Formats: sequence, C-alpha cells, structure tokens
Amino acid sequence: MYITGKITAIDEKMPRVKIEVEEYDNITTGWLFIPQQCTVKDKSYNTMALNTLVAAVCTDDLQDGCVIGALYNDEDICIISDEDKKYIFFEDGTKIMYDKKENDLIIDAIKSINLKAVQTSFTTDLKIKGNLDVDGNITSNGDITDKAYSMEEMRNKYNSHEHPNGNNGLSTGVPQQTF
Repeated sequence: MYITGKITAIDEKMPRVKIEVEEYDNITTGWLFIPQQCTVKDKSYNTMALNTLVAAVCTDDLQDGCVIGALYNDEDICIISDEDKKYIFFEDGTKIMYDKKENDLIIDAIKSINLKAVQTSFTTDLKIKGNLDVDGNITSNGDITDKAYSMEEMRNKYNSHEHPNGNNGLSTGVPQQTF
C-alpha cells in the first residue's frame, strides 16, 4: 500500500524510519527502510530528518516496507525550479549544484573541502582567491610570476655574470648581483 506521513523516529544505523500516517488516525508505522544507492561492495548512506514528509510503500498492517522518497509541501518548499540543475542544500548552508546547461559544478562549503589521494590532477587553469599554504615542494614546467616579476626575469637580472678575458679556462667572475 502507498502512504504518506511525517518521520517520527529514525534508526540511523540501518537506516530506517517510523512514519506517522495522518490518513490512518495518526498511527505510527513499524520500521520502514530507506533505500540506498548501493549496499554490498560499494556503500552509500543517506538518511532523513525528523518531521520530513515522505512517501512510502508498506504492508497493509503498516509494519514492513520502505520509503520511496521525501516530498515537498507548503512548509518545506522546493528551493530551485530548473530542470537543468541538480542541487543539494545542507542545513549548515553548504551547497552543491551542477548546471547541466552551463556544464558548471559549484561546491560552496561553509568550512573546508578535504581531498585525499595519491595524486590529484587539474586539466584546466586554476584560480585561487586567498592564500596558498604548501607543505612540500612546488615544481613548475613553466614560469612563475608574482605581481612584479617572473622568476625567469629575476634570475636573468640577479644571476648574470661576466667571463673576464673570455675565461681562457679560468674561473668565471662572481655574479654582479645575486638572487
């Protein structure tokens, strides 16, 4: 049977919920499972909050079944209305959005984003607004430039030196200015 109701209890470990069904005199269901994307080799986890309006399918005695999904209503309104956008808004204000039309992925994290991998590659220009703190080496196959000079310009200026008398196998002179 198909039912709708608000979540009144959550078992975060399984994950499953109990639902209060208004159309059946506010009776509370047994534990209804929340389907996950994968549960065997790969694992996923997503649960729902108390008071979320959900749709579910269950047995006639309302004791066994599963949630189909959460439903928007007059209290919990949809925050975006564009078929080209996939959007997740978290309670703390963090947002993840993908715009299929513009091919644009936006991640707006309130605190931090942590990537952990053996190697991370970017195949595009990377712009950083803010400070860069590197705990390791920086290697470049191109020039490095700040707001005043490029590293190549600075090396050419400060590391230039002369070979007195054509050097004739002798040591060269010291750099005129060192970098």
